Amino acid sequence: MSLFDFLRRHAAGLIVGLILSGLYVNQFMAKTYIEIDLKTYINHKAPVQVFWADEGEPFSKDRVKTQWIFHQDNVLRMRVGDLSGNARLRIDPLRYRGHVRINSLFVDHSGYKPEWFKSARTLAALKPVNDISSAVLEEDGLVITTSGPDSQLVMDMALEKLPGIQWHHWINLALIMVAGIIVVPWLVAGFSTMTYVPAGLFLVLLMAVAMATMSKPTVHPDEKTHFKSIKYYQHHNLPPAVDAPEMVYTYSEYGNSRLVGNEVYYPLAGFYVRLLEDLKLPMVVTSRSFSILMLMIVLLCAIYSLTFRVIATPLLMTSQAWYHYSYANSDMFAITVCLLIAWMSVAERSPLNRFLLEEKPRFFWLKMTGLGVVLGSLLFLKINYYVFALFVAVYYFWRLGKGDFERPAQVLARGALITLMGLSLLGVKYVYDGVINDWDRAERVYQMWDKYADHHYKPSTPLEEKHPEMYLRERGKNLGEMFTEFFWGGKTFLTSFGGYGFTQFFAKPGYYDWLKRLLFLTIAVVCGAVLLRGPTSLRVFLFITIAFVLLAIGISLTASWIRVLQPQGRYLAAILPMVGMFYFHARSCLPERIWHGMVLSLFVMATYSFLFVGLADIQKINF
Repeated sequence: MSLFDFLRRHAAGLIVGLILSGLYVNQFMAKTYIEIDLKTYINHKAPVQVFWADEGEPFSKDRVKTQWIFHQDNVLRMRVGDLSGNARLRIDPLRYRGHVRINSLFVDHSGYKPEWFKSARTLAALKPVNDISSAVLEEDGLVITTSGPDSQLVMDMALEKLPGIQWHHWINLALIMVAGIIVVPWLVAGFSTMTYVPAGLFLVLLMAVAMATMSKPTVHPDEKTHFKSIKYYQHHNLPPAVDAPEMVYTYSEYGNSRLVGNEVYYPLAGFYVRLLEDLKLPMVVTSRSFSILMLMIVLLCAIYSLTFRVIATPLLMTSQAWYHYSYANSDMFAITVCLLIAWMSVAERSPLNRFLLEEKPRFFWLKMTGLGVVLGSLLFLKINYYVFALFVAVYYFWRLGKGDFERPAQVLARGALITLMGLSLLGVKYVYDGVINDWDRAERVYQMWDKYADHHYKPSTPLEEKHPEMYLRERGKNLGEMFTEFFWGGKTFLTSFGGYGFTQFFAKPGYYDWLKRLLFLTIAVVCGAVLLRGPTSLRVFLFITIAFVLLAIGISLTASWIRVLQPQGRYLAAILPMVGMFYFHARSCLPERIWHGMVLSLFVMATYSFLFVGLADIQKINF
C-alpha cells in the first residue's frame, strides 16, 4: 500500500488523532500544573483566585482560575497558562479580612524541573502586594492576615529547564495517533449498529465514577438537601406530614423540603442506602453510588438494545447530563426513567407496545397494573418532567393519526386504562397526604415555608425586602428583560452544556461559541433532511417535537419570571428523551456519516468540558 493510499484510507482517524493530540498538547504540555495547600479559619464557601501573566504584562481577567473552598483544610489543584518562561503568578487567597495559612505551593510544567515551595525560605518568594497587613514566615508555612477584600500575593517564576527530550509525551502522542487510526474506522464501520453509543456511555461511566469518588461532599448543586431527604427514608418507609418533627431538618434556607413533593427518587434512594448500611460507608458514597447504578442501567440497556442506543444518543451530546449521574440528585433518576419509557414507547416489541397491540394478552390485569405503575412513575418525578409525560401521550396520538395500529380503538382503550392506573397512584398519594396532614396540607406547607425560610425568602416578607431575583414579574419586569437584563437565555445555555459546581465552573467563552455553531449546524442538517426527504407524517412529528422543546423552555422561563430566577439547564433535561424519540423515526432520512460525525464531534467537545473543566476545577477530596 502506497503512502497516499494509506493517508486516504485512514484520513478520518488521522484527523481525529491530530485533534486529540492538539488537546493533549494544550492541556498537558502547554499548561502549568499548580497545587496549593492552604488552611483557612472559616467554614463557609469562599473563592480563591490564581492569576498569571508574562513578565512585564499586567494581570487580567482573561488569565485567571477560580476555585471555591468550603472547609478549613483545602488542597487546590488546577492547570493554568504557560509559566515555563519568565512569568508571574498571583494568588488572591481571601476576599475579606481574615487569616489564611499557605502550607505549600507546587508548580510543575512539562520539560521543566518541578518546584515545591513548602519552607520559610522558599515561601518567601510570595510577596504581599495588596490588602495584606502581615505575612509571617514560619518553618512550614506562610501565615497571612488580610486587611481588605482584594488580598494579593505575587511571585516571579523562573523554572529550570530539564535537559534532554521528554520521551513520555512523544510516546503518548504516538499512542493517541495509533488509537485514532484504529478506533475511528471501527466506529465508522459500526454506524449502522451504533456501537459507538455504548462505547461512549462506558467512557461517560468512567468519568462519572471519577467525579463521584474524587469530588468533595456538598460541592454540587443542592446535594446537601438531597442527602438530608435520602437520610430520612433511610430510617422511614412512608412520607411524613409536612410539619413532622422527624423531618424538619430537611427544610432548606429557602423554606422548602424535598419530602413535601411527590418524587419517588428519595424513598428508592433511601431504601438503597439502607441495603448498604452493613458496609458502614459514608452517606456521600452510598448516595452517589445510586446515581452510578442508574448510569450503569442506561449503559446495559444500550449494550442490549439497538433501539435504546438510538434513544440514548442525545445523552452523548451534553456533559451536563453526565454531571447529573456523578452526584446525589433526583434529575439523573428522572432522566433514566424517561429514557426507559421513551424506549418502551418506540420499540415494537416492548412490553408496552405488545400489551397495546396483542389481541388477547395473557395476565391482562397484571400487565395493565404493572405498566400503569411504570408509566405512572412519570407523575412522581420533578414537575418539569411532566412535559415529557404529555409528549408521550401526544406521540401515541400522532402514531394513531398516521395509521400505525390496526386496531386503534383497542390501543385507545388500553392506553386509557394504563393512564387511569397511573393517575390513581397520584390519587392515592393525594389522599394519604390529606389524611396525615388533617386535610390542611396547603396551609401547613405555607406555615413551614414561612417558619424555616431565611428572611429574604419568606412568603410573609414584603416584596421590597425579598431576594432581588424573586418575583420578577411582580417587580414590573417583562419577559424581554429576562434576556436583556438577567441574561436568562445565555445562562441557561451555559448550564445546559457544561456548568459545574454551584454553576461557577465553565469553559472559556470560545468553547461555547464553537459549540453553538456545531449545534446550529446539527439542527439545520436534521431539520433540512426531514423537511426535504421525510414523509409528511415525519414533518408533522418534527413540528410536534419542536413545539414541546419550546414548551419545556417556556415553562422554565416562566418559572424564573414569576417565582425565582433560576436559569439552569437541568430544568430542560426532559428534552433529551424527546429528541431521542424523534431521532428514532427520523434516522433513515439523515445523511448517515454527516449525522454520526456531528454526534461524535459533540461527544468529543462534551468530554473535553467534563474532564478539563468540571473534573479539573471541582473541589476534590484531599487524598
